[in-house]
Amino acid sequence: LFDATQKIVCVIRPAGGVESTRISIIGSQIDLMPTLLEMSGHPVPADLHGRNLLAPPGQERGIYMEAFQRNLGENRMHGWLKGGWKFVRTLGGEEHLYRSGEGLESDLIDQNPEIADELREELEQFLATVVFNQGADNQTQIDRLLLEGLGYADTEEDE
Repeated sequence: LFDATQKIVCVIRPAGGVESTRISIIGSQIDLMPTLLEMSGHPVPADLHGRNLLAPPGQERGIYMEAFQRNLGENRMHGWLKGGWKFVRTLGGEEHLYRSGEGLESDLIDQNPEIADELREELEQFLATVVFNQGADNQTQIDRLLLEGLGYADTEEDE
């Protein structure tokens, strides 16, 4: 969960010569839909998890991160980013705490157990709300092989 893969610049250029706006807030992919709906004048459904990034900031919220490529094995990671801190936990149970934006060089979990406890709890609460779609699988064998080759799908022996 390095900054190089988690901090992504997003540039949106709407049609119609809208005046440009620059915002420097932490957002998530789930924020794109409500932002684009609002920009286009469409109603934003109340049950969306994301928020309109152009609206005045509300209460600070955590951002979920994950690195789940198959080739990581037990080192697949969940992460929670909030308040300048990044809490990371591997599937193997290792936990780490870093200052956001400072890379992953210095693990600060031993010096900040109360922050780690708070972020761990928020991550657990978030994960408890995740609904996994168990719908029909329309992938062809070729689709599955391509996704496996990119590390985005488990092989049958991994399941």
